[in-house]
Amino acid sequence: MVVLVNPLVMSREGYISLTSSDFGRFSSVTTIGRQNPQSAPRPVSLWGLVALIFFAVSGGPFGSESSIATGGPFWALFGFTIFPFVWCIPEALMTGELSSLFPGNSGFTSWITASFNSPFLGYIEGFCSFVSTATNSAVYPHLFKSYLAVHIPTLNDQFYGVLAMLGFISINTYVNYRGLDVVSSLGIILLVLILAPFVLMAIFSVPEINTDNWLIGINHPPKIGSENLLALFNVLFWNLNNWDAISTIAGEVANPRKVIPKAMIVSLFITTLAYIVPLAVGAGLVEDPSDFDWSIWQPGYFQIVAQSLAGSWLSLWILLASTVSTVGQFQALISSCAYQVEGMAELGWLPRIFASQSKHDTPIVGLGLALLIVLCMIPFEFIDILQYLNVVYACAEVLEFAAFLNLRYHYGDVPRPFKIPLGFKGCCALMVAPFCFLVSIITLPFVSGRWDVVGVLLASLIAAVVSFQIFELIRRSGLCDFSRDPPRDIEEVVAFHKTPGASLSRSISMLMSRTRKSQDDSP
Repeated sequence: MVVLVNPLVMSREGYISLTSSDFGRFSSVTTIGRQNPQSAPRPVSLWGLVALIFFAVSGGPFGSESSIATGGPFWALFGFTIFPFVWCIPEALMTGELSSLFPGNSGFTSWITASFNSPFLGYIEGFCSFVSTATNSAVYPHLFKSYLAVHIPTLNDQFYGVLAMLGFISINTYVNYRGLDVVSSLGIILLVLILAPFVLMAIFSVPEINTDNWLIGINHPPKIGSENLLALFNVLFWNLNNWDAISTIAGEVANPRKVIPKAMIVSLFITTLAYIVPLAVGAGLVEDPSDFDWSIWQPGYFQIVAQSLAGSWLSLWILLASTVSTVGQFQALISSCAYQVEGMAELGWLPRIFASQSKHDTPIVGLGLALLIVLCMIPFEFIDILQYLNVVYACAEVLEFAAFLNLRYHYGDVPRPFKIPLGFKGCCALMVAPFCFLVSIITLPFVSGRWDVVGVLLASLIAAVVSFQIFELIRRSGLCDFSRDPPRDIEEVVAFHKTPGASLSRSISMLMSRTRKSQDDSP
C-alpha cells in the first residue's frame, strides 16, 4: 500500500512536497504560485460560480430568436426543452464529476492525461480547448457592436464598428486583469440585470398568452438535410454548449468538490428556463398566427415583444440586457482561457513563465494569448467564427467523453466526491446521443464542402502536435524553466491534486498495484 506523507496541492495553493514509495520521483518539488497556502483565499463562491457558468454557456436568451424563424414555435420550444437532456445534462454531469475528482485549473487537460496515461493527448486536448474557447470569446465583441448598431447606425461603418469592438475588448480585458473576485461578483449583478426583464415580461403576459401558438409547426418539422434543420441544430448547440469551460477555474473555487456539482445543477435549471420562458411568451403573444411571418424572429426580436407588451421602458431594458450579456459571456470565457494556461504551466506542459501572475493574481500570459486570438478574429463574420469554434470544440469534446468513460471503466470503484448515479453501462447510454452529435459536427463541414472550416480544424490539430514537440525540445535543451515534467499517468495526476485524506490517491495506487501484480504473475 502506498502512503502519502504530504499530498501534493496544486493551483493557487502552490506546490508542496510529496513523498511515497511509488511517487519517489516527486519527492522534491519546487513551489510556484502562492507561497503561503493558508493565506490563499479562493475567490469564487457558489453563486459566483453559477454566474460564471451561466455566462460561459448562455448569457440569456439572446440569439435564440432565430430558432423560431427556422423551426416554428413548436420545434424551437421542443428543441430547447429536449436539448438540455440530450446534451447539457450529460456534459454538465461529466464536468461535475471530473472537476470534483481533479479540482485544478488544468481542467480537462488533466482528465485526458489521467484517463489515457498520455501527456501528449492531454496537451492536444488543452490546446484545442483553449483555441475554441478563445475563439468563442471573439464572438461577443461582434455581438456587442451589432446590438448597439440598432440604435447607433454609425457603428455599421467598418471603421467605427472596429473601434467599438476594440473598446469593448480593452475594457473587459482590464476587468479580467483585476482578478476573478471582481469577475464573479460582477457576474452575479449582470445575471440579475439580464434575467429580471424577462421575468417581468412573463408576469405581464399571463392574461394575454395563447398557448395554442406553441403547437404551430408541429405537423411540419424541418426536413432532414434542409438548411432550416441545420440552422436550428446550430442555434441549439451554440446556445447550450461550453459547460466544460468552467473546469479550468476549479482551482479558484471555494470547496470545489461540493460547490461545482451544486453550481452545475443550479446553472442548468436557470439556463433552460432563460430560453424556454421568453420564447414561449413571445410566441404566445402573437394575435393572428395564421398570417404571421415567423421568419422575422431574428436577434433583437425580444425588444419588439417587450415594446408591444409593456412599452418602451421594458424594451430598452432588454436592449440594455442584451448588450450587457455580451460583457458577462466575454468575461467568463476569457477567464477560463487564462486560468487554463496557468494550470497547464503549473503541471509542466508549458514553461513556468506561462503561470506568471499579476499583482491581482491574474494569469497574465494566458490572458494575453486569449486576447491575441480575439483580436485576430475581428475581421471575420459572426457566423464564420461560430463554425470555426464549433468544429474545434467538438473535436476536444470527443476526447473528453471518451476519457470519462475510460475512467469509469478502469477506475469505477475509486471514490469520487461527486459521482453520476449510474454504472458504466448507464454512463455509456447517457453519452451515446451527445457523442453522435459531436461526430456530426466534425463531419458536416467535409460533407457540405466548407473547406475553410475543415482547414481551421486541421490547422488547429497540426499546431497542437507541432507546439507540443517544440516545448519538449525546449524542455530537453534547458532553454526555459519548467515547474516539472507533465504527469504521465493517473497516479501522477491524482498526486497533483488535493484529495480528501489522500483516500483517492491510495485507491488509485492500490488498483494500479493489483494491475501490475496480475501482469507480473501472468505467464
